[in-house]
Amino acid sequence: VALVAKVETRQALFNFRGILDASDGIIVSRGLLGLDVVPEKVALIQKALCSHANLAGKPVVITRVLDSMIDNPRPTRAEATDVANAVLDGADALFLGAETLRGKNPVETVRTLVSIARQAEKVFDFRHHFEWLMQAAIDAQELRDARAAGFGAPGLEDDDAATDIYML
Repeated sequence: VALVAKVETRQALFNFRGILDASDGIIVSRGLLGLDVVPEKVALIQKALCSHANLAGKPVVITRVLDSMIDNPRPTRAEATDVANAVLDGADALFLGAETLRGKNPVETVRTLVSIARQAEKVFDFRHHFEWLMQAAIDAQELRDARAAGFGAPGLEDDDAATDIYML
């Protein structure tokens, strides 16, 4: 049996390394996470969580991607962009919940999600993504080594501690 852990709070970000190590994969709950951290950091956090899960070889699922389609036949431009970016960030799955549970257009919602994701996959540069992940792993290890040697990360405010992508 596989364990997939949901990351949906600021506290989960503080504990992300342990959560990732202890689980077989993660679910990034964008809706709840977006309520718990400042909005300008949600996209960066999503990217960082995807990268770390990819580096660990564990699947990452992104939720709350087409909320407007609960009531509308088309997603917003922002949602369409979010879906494409989730694919480009290395998400392994996109999760539809209320959109298909109680949405007015569940079949069209699935078709729309698949269409957007397939278009993003056509331009996804797997080689570049892999090379970037490898460099990110090296950079993160160097930062951890520097911190272990007593060198901190200057300029981080307390609010940044949970959302700094290199600290995850």
